[in-house]
Amino acid sequence: MGNEQLVSQGSDQITIADPQVDIVTGGFDVATSMILALEFLASQDYLDGLRVKNLPESLILQTEELVDNPKALLMRSEELFNQAFDALREFYRESEGPILIPYSGGRDSSSIFALTLLLNSLEFDNSRRIILVTALTGFAGNLQAPREQAEKIVEQIRSLGIQTNIDLNTDHYYMDLSGPYSEHVVRSSLEDRDKLGHPGLCSSCKITMEAHLAQAAKQLGAGAVALGYTDLQAMQQWPEQSEAQQAEMQTWFRDNYPGIVIGSPLNHVITLPPDTTLLLAALGLPTDHHKQEMPCAAARTNPISMDHQNHAGFVRGKLKKMYPGEISLSTEIPKRTDVDHAAVIMSLKQDSNFMSGVFPQ
Repeated sequence: MGNEQLVSQGSDQITIADPQVDIVTGGFDVATSMILALEFLASQDYLDGLRVKNLPESLILQTEELVDNPKALLMRSEELFNQAFDALREFYRESEGPILIPYSGGRDSSSIFALTLLLNSLEFDNSRRIILVTALTGFAGNLQAPREQAEKIVEQIRSLGIQTNIDLNTDHYYMDLSGPYSEHVVRSSLEDRDKLGHPGLCSSCKITMEAHLAQAAKQLGAGAVALGYTDLQAMQQWPEQSEAQQAEMQTWFRDNYPGIVIGSPLNHVITLPPDTTLLLAALGLPTDHHKQEMPCAAARTNPISMDHQNHAGFVRGKLKKMYPGEISLSTEIPKRTDVDHAAVIMSLKQDSNFMSGVFPQ
C-alpha cells in the first residue's frame, strides 16, 4: 500500500489507510501521529482540562470512557473522517466557484482546510480555488501562526500523494478588522454586557467577523464559506455558537449575500472534545501541530448560562449596525494590526463586575 492509498473510495465511504503504512512527513507518519494523539488524550493534563470546560457532566464522563479505550478512539477517528468528508462534500456541492475558509490555525479550521484539500483533489479534480482568510481582531498576537500551520498542512497533504494546486502566497489573505472591532466590539463592551447579563465579547466578535467575511467572499468571488464552529462549542455555552445566534446570522446572510453558501459544515460532526485531535491525527498531523493559532485576549469569557431569546434580539441589534464596505485584504503576513485592543480587553477581564456570570476557569 503506497502513499496514494491514504484514502480509498468504496461505495460512499472514505477509508483511512492502514496506520502501519509509512507515510512520512517531517519525521512523522500517520501511525506515529495517531499514537501521539492517543497518548495526549490519555494524559492527566488532558483529562484535567476537561473539567475546566463548561461541558455537561454526561459528556465529560463519555469522553473519559472513550480516551481510556485506544481501540474505540481509532474507530472514532475513522468514523469522524468519513462523516466529515461526507459533510464537506455535500456542503460544497451546494455552490460553485472558489471556497473560502476562515482560518485561525486552530483545530476546527485546520480540520476543514486539510479535508477540503483532499476533497478538492478527489471529488472536484482541483477545479475549485481554495482561499484562506485570517481575520485580525486586534485581540491577538503571533500573527504568523496561521500561515505556518497552513504550510504544515499543505506539506502533509502533498506528502500523502494528494495533488493540490493551492499557493499560500496568493491564496491566504489577512483581513485586518481591528478598526471595525473598535466600534462593534470594544466600545460597546460594557453596554453589551448589560444587555446580555454576561460579557458579549465573543458574540460581538463573531457577528463582526462573519459579516466582514461574507463581504470578503463576495469580493473574492467565492461561492462557499466554510465556518469552523461546532455543536461542541454550543454545549459549552459559547453564545456565539448558540442556535439563537446561528439562526440570526443565517437570516442575515440570505438577505445580504444570497449567492454565497455560508455555514458550518462540521457543526453536527464534531460533538466530542477529542474529535478534532483524532481527525487531524488521521491525516498524519502530529499532536504538536494540531493547534497553532493566534492566542485571543478575549478567551475564557463564556457564561455559565444564557438567555437564548434575549441573545437573538442582541444579535439582530448588532446586525442592524453592520454595513461592511470594501474589505482590505493582503497576502503579506502583517507585523501588527492597525489597532491593538489586547490591553483594554485584559483590563475588562480583570473587572469582577464585568466577568460576573462567567464560567469559572
